[in-house]
Amino acid sequence: MNDFIYDYARGLNAPYWIQEIRVKTKHGEKTIWSFSVPIQLSYFVVGIITFILMMTVFSPVMAFLYRISSISLTLYWYLPTRLAKFYSEYEPQGKKMNVFLSDYIRYFFTFVLNKKAIYQESRIDTFEELVF
Repeated sequence: MNDFIYDYARGLNAPYWIQEIRVKTKHGEKTIWSFSVPIQLSYFVVGIITFILMMTVFSPVMAFLYRISSISLTLYWYLPTRLAKFYSEYEPQGKKMNVFLSDYIRYFFTFVLNKKAIYQESRIDTFEELVF
């Protein structure tokens, strides 16, 4: 009997990649877009979410920039692509970006916002006055 221990974590943690975008038609499948290099799915998701936020939430800022100059038209392309590339390719502290952000938010709420002192694994209030 084989006593091998298989570790599937590496395969399960692998990102989803997109090589082609296809559409089913009544005559078969039709390739709409084909990338020379596979691109992570998170790149598309972050890029689309950033673009939608720019169109809705930040539309007053973008309209103001458009009145000053046409830089806002360039920003509609530049910001989503750069932010998506940063999110999908940069790994701070060897972690994926979503894990790093969740760890940082947990750290921020646990240690930065909570001003109580830690004493024997519990939070206690500190006293400012000293009695001799």
